[in-house]
Amino acid sequence: MKSSLRNQLFVYLVLSTFVVVIANRSIATYLISFEINRDIEHEMQRGLTACAHHLDDRQTFLDCYRDINLNSITRQVSDFFVICRDGALGAGESTNNWCGNIKATQVAWVDEIGELSLVQQWTAPFRSGAEWRGARVRVEGQTASIFLSTKNIDAVLSQVWSLRDTKLIYVVPIVLFLWAIAIIAIMRVVMSSVVSLEKSLLALTPSTFDKAMAITTKYKEFESITNIYRDLCIRLADGFRRARSFTADASHEIKTPLTILRGNAERLIADLPHGMPAQLIARGMADEVERLIKISDQLLLLSQADSDALTLQWQDFDLSEFMDALADDAVVFEKNMTIEKDIEAGLVWRCDTILAKQLIHNLYTNAVKYNKHGGHIGFSLRRLRGDFELRVTNSSLGVSPDIAARVFQRFYRGDTSHSRHIDGLGLGLSICMEIAKAHGGGLTFEVDDQDLVTVALNAPLQI
Repeated sequence: MKSSLRNQLFVYLVLSTFVVVIANRSIATYLISFEINRDIEHEMQRGLTACAHHLDDRQTFLDCYRDINLNSITRQVSDFFVICRDGALGAGESTNNWCGNIKATQVAWVDEIGELSLVQQWTAPFRSGAEWRGARVRVEGQTASIFLSTKNIDAVLSQVWSLRDTKLIYVVPIVLFLWAIAIIAIMRVVMSSVVSLEKSLLALTPSTFDKAMAITTKYKEFESITNIYRDLCIRLADGFRRARSFTADASHEIKTPLTILRGNAERLIADLPHGMPAQLIARGMADEVERLIKISDQLLLLSQADSDALTLQWQDFDLSEFMDALADDAVVFEKNMTIEKDIEAGLVWRCDTILAKQLIHNLYTNAVKYNKHGGHIGFSLRRLRGDFELRVTNSSLGVSPDIAARVFQRFYRGDTSHSRHIDGLGLGLSICMEIAKAHGGGLTFEVDDQDLVTVALNAPLQI
């Protein structure tokens, strides 16, 4: 089973959207973390520079720092600052025990950021071994430093992510709704040209080639396909026009000499003594000429049907009355067969009366020709809402297994040898099918286990 382009497109869009969302979330998390770290470092440096003269009094320094960095994120973590002077860092002993435990290799200094490359600056907050963020400044000949543990920064970030996740329940439905709208819009845009081409192909018939060539596309990627399609329509239209013209001309040109031959054969038959072998030969020739004329007429009809050039004369046809009369005539003329009828009264078919009668006569003729001695023929006519079903059933001498699949093919006959034991051209059911299609209907062919053959015509009463 072939997969659906729409379904595959939908799956790919969903997967790609999912990947984009995950990637966007990861990148956004990193960027926000990076920016928060950068802001903290800059605020530490700015606050230390402005408040360095208050280093001796921690609380005064912190108050000054908070005033300098008003509404900043580091105000929440300033209580965790470690304040150190020269000689205290990594000394092991200090008035502030933290200063003695902080090693220089564990610190990412703010003033080093400007000396790093762009890539190093972006990765600075996450450098291996950087357990502290540090800012330093020279005050009265000494270096004053403040430090902030990355654990405290991570705690702030955790609060940010927690706040984001608590709002997720409100954001997800909106995102899913917008995502669904985007997916539908993308699919409509991508499939619009395909759908337009599909509709044009479905409407493509020999009588609508010129209309089908009017297909257009808004996208240059489909331009080559539509050009090929238009070229195909032009060639098909030209091919059907040539074939229709050739068949009509050939039929006319062939019928003229055949008609002359038939007239000459009939005169020859009349001139020859009755019962002479030459007269029998002339009669056989006349029959063959008549057969060729009939083939020519039927091929012309099929050609017109193929090119949708059949001209129908619509009339109200009392189908019930016609079938009753046909069944009664069959009782008179087919005395060695059993004739059954089940005709619903009052069915009037809006159709081309001449073609409709030809169709029904063909079905009846086949039922007689391919029947067996002492067999039976059944006629059934039923109304099916706005349609009708006409069934012609007959017994048979046995049919080939593949007949149901090939019976409507042209020149196919049940007698596979195409012998003349059963007269016929192999075009009758093909013509019946084309007439049925021209009236908006169709034919079916069924054979049961007892070699009972049923040909059913289904068509609308009004079209």
